[in-house]
Formats: sequence, C-alpha cells, structure tokens
Amino acid sequence: MVSVHYILDKELVESGQIQIIFNAAVVRAEDYHLAQTQLRDALAPDVPHESLTVYVLILPGRSPEVFKRFDSKPMEEAIGNLPRGSVLHYDANALMARHPEAQMQTLMAYCKEKGISFIESPTR
Repeated sequence: MVSVHYILDKELVESGQIQIIFNAAVVRAEDYHLAQTQLRDALAPDVPHESLTVYVLILPGRSPEVFKRFDSKPMEEAIGNLPRGSVLHYDANALMARHPEAQMQTLMAYCKEKGISFIESPTR
C-alpha cells in the first residue's frame, strides 16, 4: 500500500515547486501455522476431550492467537488479515478428533478467496 501526500507550502506553490512525500507500508507474505492442540492443564476425568481442543494461529513477531472453535468468526477474521501471498499451514493433531470435512473445505475456500495458500501438514 502506498499513500501519496502533497505538501503545498505557499512559497513552493508560488515558485511552481511541489513537494511530494511517499509513505509505503510494506506487508510481507510469510508462512503461518494454525495448530490444533489441547489445554493440558484442564484435564479432568469428567471433561470431554473435545472441549479442551483449541486452535492456535502462530503469527511471527506477534503473540499467538487462540481460538476455541475451528469455524469461529474471529479465527476467520484473523486469517483474512494475513497478507495476500501468505501460506497457512494447518497442523492437525493425530491424537485428537478431526473436525468435519465441510469445515476444512470452507476454510480452504476462504483462504483461496483471500489469496492465501493453504497447506494441510501431515498430522503429528
């Protein structure tokens, strides 16, 4: 994104000179990871494992963002804010239940619409 600002100084205008300043905000496309994991300190015999599942969006240079639901609107918005050309790696956990395929397809389509490559990494 480049914004152009014209500074019109009275003396510059009278002399026929105009000063132009360019401000450029550079946003780099990078690799990001969305990891499926569980809250480890919340394990209890009467708590279903599904309720402990969280999705962590790892953002280089920033704090990770944690989401309770795979299909949440806040997670979609956070992914939608990634720079075009970025790569989102989904790191599922083989020991945890997989979310419905329809949700995965919806996320893949959303990434494509936003210009983000989506890669489902092998489960760990």
